[in-house]
Amino acid sequence: MRKNILMITSSSNGGGPKQLFNLAQELSNTFDINVACPSTYLYINELKKTITGKIIIINERKIAFLDILSIIKFILINSVQVVHSHGKGAGAIARLVKVFTGVKLVHTFHGIHVTGKDYIPRTIYLLYEKITLKLNNYNIFVSKSELDMAASYNFLPKRNIKIIANGVAVQNTPLSGFFLKEHIRHSILKDIKKTIVITSSRFVEVKNLFEFIEIASLTPEMIFCMLGDGPLTPAIKKIIANRKIRNIVLTGYKNNIIDYLKSADIYLTTSFREAHPLSVLEAMSVGLPIVASKVPGNIDTISHDSSGYFYDLGNISQAINYLRKISNDYELRMNLGKNAQIIQRCNFSISLMSRNYKDIYNKI
Repeated sequence: MRKNILMITSSSNGGGPKQLFNLAQELSNTFDINVACPSTYLYINELKKTITGKIIIINERKIAFLDILSIIKFILINSVQVVHSHGKGAGAIARLVKVFTGVKLVHTFHGIHVTGKDYIPRTIYLLYEKITLKLNNYNIFVSKSELDMAASYNFLPKRNIKIIANGVAVQNTPLSGFFLKEHIRHSILKDIKKTIVITSSRFVEVKNLFEFIEIASLTPEMIFCMLGDGPLTPAIKKIIANRKIRNIVLTGYKNNIIDYLKSADIYLTTSFREAHPLSVLEAMSVGLPIVASKVPGNIDTISHDSSGYFYDLGNISQAINYLRKISNDYELRMNLGKNAQIIQRCNFSISLMSRNYKDIYNKI
């Protein structure tokens, strides 16, 4: 008999929600997958076509009493055996539900939300984690960096800990033809012979995008493409306009991120920290060399001087030197990209990630 699984996300987009969709899609032939998510969930339409179970609509980034009641009722009526929560908000909901139902609970952190917080919110968050962690039957970290961060704040669980790295699709086929690649490059810039440096993310503080902009402003011979949007979009547009930076292209959100990545030459991430960055893994999957800030999460992806380069956070000149080194040496660029792709295929695929979660669902 197939196990009945309920996955929960309280966010509409980002790494956690995307991994939930990948996991639901991959495991829907093995388990009866149900999902609790906001109505604005980015993948809700594809999810409806994929899963065999039901979708429960909950509030976005909010813990609501009626949502908890609805989920409890669903679990009891449908004999749900495992709840899998993704991210902090979903984890809080799932732990409350566990108290009233006793359902088995798997929690994937998708980030330790401590760094940068004021003393009081940070203290409350750490206390919450320490008190409620015992409710989780399995605690999943998406990278060693994330696990180490939990340990440094003294709330590492004492049992059933596992690192399951994020996974992305293996890209076996080239971009949809040479014409599309050239078409996309033309949409980014007129002179398609220039090196295109790309990044893809939500425009939020933790991504440190103003450092990306600073690097771009000092590297006028390259084009810098920023895929995505978010709360910082107005501020980013303002600084680009005020400083008259001509070599940055803002594309907004794009559904065909992979096509844009395949059309670029180098991937640059300037994040303050990550759990395990999907955007970097996607860039690796298409064979892009990576230049990344040397911070938690990023350091769990590439190998320095083999599939890309790490630069010290805030060291603008070091980042620029690495970009120019890659841009000016075609053979190096190809070798770094090839090695990045091999690492992704061996260590960070959706199929490997899904097999690891499948084992936990069956074991629990």
